[in-house]
Amino acid sequence: MPHFIELLKQRYSPQRIGNEIMRGAAQLSRAGYDMPMQLREVLDDLRLGRLTVRAPDPELAVANDRLGRRVFSGLVVGSLALAGALLVNGAHEWLGGGMIGLAVALWLVHVALDLRRGLAK
Repeated sequence: MPHFIELLKQRYSPQRIGNEIMRGAAQLSRAGYDMPMQLREVLDDLRLGRLTVRAPDPELAVANDRLGRRVFSGLVVGSLALAGALLVNGAHEWLGGGMIGLAVALWLVHVALDLRRGLAK
């Protein structure tokens, strides 16, 4: 027990703590002195195109896949609905109604698949 107390006194002595504080202040001073030069070098590299900043996103592939599927489905469903509406207004009401029904069915299938995959956000 006395040896343990002696170790604690040495480890947390005012002289040692003061020395560590002085060493930390000196390192901080050097970092503060070097910072403007390093920052200038980084900004020069960025300006000249020698430095690129990348932020990889691991979920980007899933988001791109979801976006592509939604855009494609939206185009197909929108085209079918528009064509169906034009045909209903013309001479082919049954064909127009079928296209509108197909558009609704495709939209429902897309929503159901998104919900099943857990991608509806």
